[in-house]
Amino acid sequence: MTLDQVRDQFGDEVCYLVDGVTKLEKVDYGAAAEPETFRKMLVATGNDVRVMSIKLADRLHNMRTLGVMRREKQERIAKVTRDVLIPLAERLGVQALKTEMEDLVFAILHPEEYEHTRELIAENAARAADPLAETADAMRRVLREAGIPADVLIRPATSSRCTGSPANAAGSAAPTSAGCSCWSTRTPTATPSWANCTRA
Repeated sequence: MTLDQVRDQFGDEVCYLVDGVTKLEKVDYGAAAEPETFRKMLVATGNDVRVMSIKLADRLHNMRTLGVMRREKQERIAKVTRDVLIPLAERLGVQALKTEMEDLVFAILHPEEYEHTRELIAENAARAADPLAETADAMRRVLREAGIPADVLIRPATSSRCTGSPANAAGSAAPTSAGCSCWSTRTPTATPSWANCTRA
């Protein structure tokens, strides 16, 4: 389907987004330094965050279905995802997408460590009590006494977080300790309430 056909069937805005994603596909990621790669992407997309969001969603879908491809192609796509698209997702603040891509990259580039870490996470999840619950309660108490409206949440453990984010490193991946202290990488996060953030 040509861009003219897209415009006729779906309108100018959809045509613009399709054209932007097509240009983004032509960006040569290569081995360029990260800032240069992002500059190329911004030029190709006309600074439209929607185009980059579509690209990230498309790559996430591709990563989920890499199992049918040859091993070398899986690794090549995973490395580009690790080096370029995961940092892009982080810059855009799309944490859920970034975390899933990190785990998928980890599973492809370090399959044995990935399976081992998943087993350890499952073992920790079976504990009766979360070791960080007490810390989170203490943070809530301090914030409440200081009059700061906030939610304190404990991020769930993921394979990539338990190994120091191997999706962003070229070296080997291993759990943080022999006992896989996944809890050490799960920090309680205090998020101010929206009403408090927008208060004049």
